[in-house]
Amino acid sequence: MMKNLAFTLGMFIAVSSAFAETPPNEVLIAFQERFTVSSNVIWEKEGELWEADFVMNGKETSAVFGENGKWQETEIAMSIETLPLRISQLVQKSYPKYKLVEIEEVEHVMKGRYFEIELKKGCKHKEIQMDANGEILK
Repeated sequence: MMKNLAFTLGMFIAVSSAFAETPPNEVLIAFQERFTVSSNVIWEKEGELWEADFVMNGKETSAVFGENGKWQETEIAMSIETLPLRISQLVQKSYPKYKLVEIEEVEHVMKGRYFEIELKKGCKHKEIQMDANGEILK
C-alpha cells in the first residue's frame, strides 16, 4: 500500500510540474525581492497577470504581479481567531445568519489593506470586503 501511495504521489508531483508555468525574469526578481519564500511556489498565468501560490509563515498566500514585475496584490489566508475583533463583531452583527467560510487579508496596489470575507447561508454565498475600520467596500 505504501508503494502505491508513494507512486501516486510521485506521479502527481511529476504531472503538476509538467503543467507549471514559468513567469518572466522581471516577475521572478520582483517576487524574490518582496517575499522570502524560495521553494514550493506554484505559478499560474491569468491573462496579463502572474499569480504565485505559496506558504509563508505557515499561512497559504498568493501574490499577483504584472508581466513587467509590478506587484499588484497579496492575499493571506486567515482564521476567525486572527481576524480583528471589531471586524469579526461587525460581520456577525451585519450577517447574523451567515457562516464564515473563508477570510483573507488583502493588500492591493490601489485599494490598500482590507479583509475579504466569504459567507454562506444554506446555498447562498456572499463575499464582502471590509477595511480595517469595518467599512464595507464591496
